[in-house]
Amino acid sequence: MQDRHSLVPKEVFLHPTGMSPEDDVVMEGYLFKRATNAFKTWHRRWFQIKDNRLLYSHRSADVETPTVMEADLKLCLVRQAPSSVERACCFELVTPTKSHLLQADSETLCTAWMRALQRTIHHLHENDESLPANVRTLTSTNDETVNHNSPIQSKDTLLAELRRIAGNDKCADCGADSPKWASINLGVLLCIECCGIHRSFGVQVSKVRSLTMDSLEPEQRKLMIALGNRLVNSIYLAHLPNANIVPPPPRPASSRPVRKAWIKAKYVERRFARLDIERARSSANVRAEGLRRNTAAKAISPTRSNSDRKLYEGRYAARSPSEPVAGSRLSPTSAKSEWKSTPSIAADLKRVASCGSDSDIDGSQEVIDNSECGARVLKAAALGDVAELCRLVAEGVDIHAPYAKTTALHTAVRNNKGTAAEFLMLNGSKVNALDASLNSPLHIACANALTLLVCQLMKRGADQRLRNCNGETALDLAIEGTHADIVTLLRLQEMRDEFTEEFNNPMDETVDDVMMDISRRMDPSLR
Repeated sequence: MQDRHSLVPKEVFLHPTGMSPEDDVVMEGYLFKRATNAFKTWHRRWFQIKDNRLLYSHRSADVETPTVMEADLKLCLVRQAPSSVERACCFELVTPTKSHLLQADSETLCTAWMRALQRTIHHLHENDESLPANVRTLTSTNDETVNHNSPIQSKDTLLAELRRIAGNDKCADCGADSPKWASINLGVLLCIECCGIHRSFGVQVSKVRSLTMDSLEPEQRKLMIALGNRLVNSIYLAHLPNANIVPPPPRPASSRPVRKAWIKAKYVERRFARLDIERARSSANVRAEGLRRNTAAKAISPTRSNSDRKLYEGRYAARSPSEPVAGSRLSPTSAKSEWKSTPSIAADLKRVASCGSDSDIDGSQEVIDNSECGARVLKAAALGDVAELCRLVAEGVDIHAPYAKTTALHTAVRNNKGTAAEFLMLNGSKVNALDASLNSPLHIACANALTLLVCQLMKRGADQRLRNCNGETALDLAIEGTHADIVTLLRLQEMRDEFTEEFNNPMDETVDDVMMDISRRMDPSLR
């Protein structure tokens, strides 16, 4: 073991007083790691490059069993952090299934860590075949004694459960046996070759996860079980021709271009989900709807900016100042809801990014947005019918647009349909979207004591500081309704936000633990 690691140059690093470097450790020291939870917070951990792996612990490996961040560095790539990361001295460790964002204390240490990882990876590629068998055995044995981020048994159980669903024994696109990847927003299982094509179209089309290496949230598991390859294919291939199919469907041995053409036609263009005449009619409707909106926007005011017009049209134009939302216990009924007291457009511009959806990210995906579809969308959301929601997406309906002064996400939350809410958020609904009363989905969940949905929305980054037309936050509604668990969750989140990022934030794990405890208590399937 000592001879093997001597081939990798040991990096210069000043260890803390009283700690001596181990012979089989290439490099060790403190780094900040960005958490994979919904809050994306940063934690300071003690890292080691040891035995082909990247390990970390709270202080040092002497006081606790380290956690394996990556079990085989040979499969990893090291690079500078994306420019979108605001922190300095950051680098990224990329794997076939995920990426880890790490921060060093200085540029010198950042360069040293990157160089140490790169040389280790290079060494493993050059010397893997020449390693003695006893070394491989020792490494495998050590892996079994180290805590991993997710329990392997539960992942194997999930994979077996998903494969029992109709059609899930084969890849949804090419038919390859034993798929191990999932598109969690489409609800299908994929082989690794088709998975790569899905990734290339971006997360607005397909959000891919490994069923053997990644962990799925409980609602994502329920969503995968509710859909499945056979059901989704019956929707996206409802009008597949019997012959002369263009492009041709791929086979397990098909080339990448063949797979890419098929997946693009199937999911991006939705070519086989509707008849040609329906696609032509929907295109005409889209153009007519766009013309109508442009005309309405110009009629608001010739001096207002485009963003003001869109905000006015989407937020206020269709709403009478004192008109309540049908069936909502949060409807404005006091003088606060009068037009004069409504927050000004200029002030609300700061919040406009939280409204609406992400359905317009990819212009190649045709979207139908008209009132005729509204009843179907809201009914499916109210019933938690994810199959119907999937069908509406395939038909090009904008399931995130406001209908009847509310949205599908608000409706799903109001009716306690967590799986439908997860489908909507995975497919573009914004967690902080506002209805006509300026209530967010979190307002609805807190007012109706829907604790599991509060947890679900908080994981998605729901903003509890938003105020509705009555000036109430989600916490105000939870306190008014004496919903103790929800008040506890929101208070803990407030405390977490008060800690500075420069220190190890103990509240991150506390909030996650409380969420899990409450979820297990209220949902027997999580026990």
